[in-house]
Amino acid sequence: MALHLPLVPAMLVTTSSAQEPSHPWHALAAPAVLKTLRVSEAGLTAGEAQARFAQYGPNTVPTGAAVSPWRVLLSQFRSIVTLLLVGALVIAALTGDVTDAAAIAAVLILNVAIGFAVEIRAHRAVEALGNLEPRVGVVVRDGLTTEIDAHAIVPGDVLILEAGQGVPADARLLAGELQVNEAALTGESVPVWKVPDAEVAPDASLPDRSTLIHAGTLIVAGAARAVVVATGGATELGAIGRLVGSTAPRKTPLEVQLDVLGRQLVWVALMVAAATGVRVS
Repeated sequence: MALHLPLVPAMLVTTSSAQEPSHPWHALAAPAVLKTLRVSEAGLTAGEAQARFAQYGPNTVPTGAAVSPWRVLLSQFRSIVTLLLVGALVIAALTGDVTDAAAIAAVLILNVAIGFAVEIRAHRAVEALGNLEPRVGVVVRDGLTTEIDAHAIVPGDVLILEAGQGVPADARLLAGELQVNEAALTGESVPVWKVPDAEVAPDASLPDRSTLIHAGTLIVAGAARAVVVATGGATELGAIGRLVGSTAPRKTPLEVQLDVLGRQLVWVALMVAAATGVRVS
């Protein structure tokens, strides 16, 4: 059974100080955040937004290319144990041993089916990261409230947020209060309150950053204004994609042991075949 961790390439985008993860946005006061981002609560102008889009790229979480189910299915036959079963099935079929052939075929199908189901589920889970992103966002551009494609949101955009919306990017609250479901990031199913004036330590963990909202989370209650501090691959959601992308595919301990057993069985089979050939001759 070939179970491999999926490999997702990280998005290559240009970054600057506005998207450096070292910035403790959650610990800075709202005026300091606006000053660092070189923006006011009136939002960006259309020209500034265009320039920042060219600098940071689209607000898209990197999830990698979709994996073909056929490719995942074929990968199940890389295991030595699986190949050994295929060989045994061919031999049983050629010798006319219908009972053994049927039994081996059943074991082979079950082995491949389990491996395929587990691996395709892992790939689909990674691809689902992209589905957490909302399609549109409400921002302040040129002093006017405008609904735009969420992919066009850039650091420095001022978001208008209310209950029922998905958060399109990581943002620092400026005014208002929100109750947010952060289960997609923290695993905590209970919504948490976000407020702009809370005192948060620079080294606070993700669930304790009560002044910051994150891409991929859902607003349950409240209304607020917030300024975007990170987009796309620079968000906490994007960090998950980068983490998966930096993980090389590797076999599980069970797969390693099965491969060792498979090699041993191959050598035993070859020795038995050789001994049988010598005895016959």
